[in-house]
Amino acid sequence: MLKKRLQTELALWLPAYAAGTARGWRRQVLKTWLDRDPAAREQLRQLEALQSNIRSQPQMEPSADVYLKLQAAIAQEAKPVARPARPTIAWVAAIVIALASLVLVWQARPPGISLEWSVQGELPNAFRVYRAPVAPDSVAPSQPFILLDEIEADEATAAYRFTDWLSLPGQNYVYLVEALDQSGQPTASQTVIGRGLNALTGQLFTLAVLGLLLTSMVLIVRINYRSYAPSLFRAI
Repeated sequence: MLKKRLQTELALWLPAYAAGTARGWRRQVLKTWLDRDPAAREQLRQLEALQSNIRSQPQMEPSADVYLKLQAAIAQEAKPVARPARPTIAWVAAIVIALASLVLVWQARPPGISLEWSVQGELPNAFRVYRAPVAPDSVAPSQPFILLDEIEADEATAAYRFTDWLSLPGQNYVYLVEALDQSGQPTASQTVIGRGLNALTGQLFTLAVLGLLLTSMVLIVRINYRSYAPSLFRAI
C-alpha cells in the first residue's frame, strides 16, 4: 500500500522531469525510480511524446483586429506620464492678495494691543512692560502682573511703541510701563488699559488669511497627488 502511494506521488512529478524543470533531490529520486521501474519509463515516454506533439502544432496568429487593439494598448501604456497639474492662476492670485492684505491690515490694525508712550526730560536706560488681565467693566487687575518685554532706550528715539501679539480676543488688559535707570531701578511708571476689541479685527482677519492659505496648500497637495499617484502605482 505504501509503495503504491509512493509511486502515485512520483508520477505527479513526472511532467516536471519530462519538461526538465525538476531539480535537486527530486530529479535524483525520479531518476532512480525510472531506472528501476519499466512502467515509469513508459509513462515518461508517453509524456515526452505528448509534449513533442504539442510543440509541433502550428502557432495561431491573432486576427488583424485583435493585433491592432494590442498595438493600441501598448502605445497607450508607452505614452509619457503627464506632468502634475500646476495650481490654478486663481489660487495663486488669491494667495498673493491675501498676503498683501495681511501686511496692510497688520500695519493699520495689527492683531494685538498696541501701546505708545514718549519720553520727556532725562532719558531712562530701558523700559519694562508688564501685563495683567482685567475683568469686564473694571480697571483693576484680576491677576498679578507678568513681565512681557524689556526695551532698551535710544537717545535718537523720543516715542516708543510695543504690541502685545499674545492678547486673547476680546480680553481687556491693564499694562504697566516702567522706566529703569542705569542700575535697573524703576524711576517712573505708567498704567494704561488695553481694549481687546481694538485687536479683534486684526485677529479675525489674520485667522481668515491663515485659513485661506491652509486651504490653498491642501488643494495644491491634492492636485499634485492625483497627478502623481497613477504614475507611482504603475511604477510599483
